[in-house]
Amino acid sequence: MSDQMLAEACQLGEQHKLDQFVVTLKVDYQSSDLFYALYLSMAIPGMIIMLIVGFIFSMSFEMSSTTYYILVSIVSLLYLSILSVSWLRDYKPLRLPFRRNLHVHIYTAGIVRILNGRAEVIRWEQMKKVHYKRASNVGGVSPHQ
Repeated sequence: MSDQMLAEACQLGEQHKLDQFVVTLKVDYQSSDLFYALYLSMAIPGMIIMLIVGFIFSMSFEMSSTTYYILVSIVSLLYLSILSVSWLRDYKPLRLPFRRNLHVHIYTAGIVRILNGRAEVIRWEQMKKVHYKRASNVGGVSPHQ
């Protein structure tokens, strides 16, 4: 963590009376996340357009639609398999570029969320319900060892 972020965390903690500073979390944005999100959002409309174009061409040019629909089925199967693998691995590429300036300072009395220079203070008492997920094994190493 940079000295500037540490100074910012200490200053915000004192300003909002959030007790002891624990840690700062920062979004690690990668351009591959954006491309993967674009892929997921464009594949279904692309398949629908392919089906419509194939239907129009098969009706107007009397071409065999069987091979075209086999191609669309293969592309759809590939898309759905990639989507299912992503879902099974619990990969959520929703770190969009406008959130790359997001970081969170965690204190013993609450958190401070900073997005594009604006700070939002949330105290633990203000939260009604907290959901958490236990960390899984990464590379064969358990986080609880």
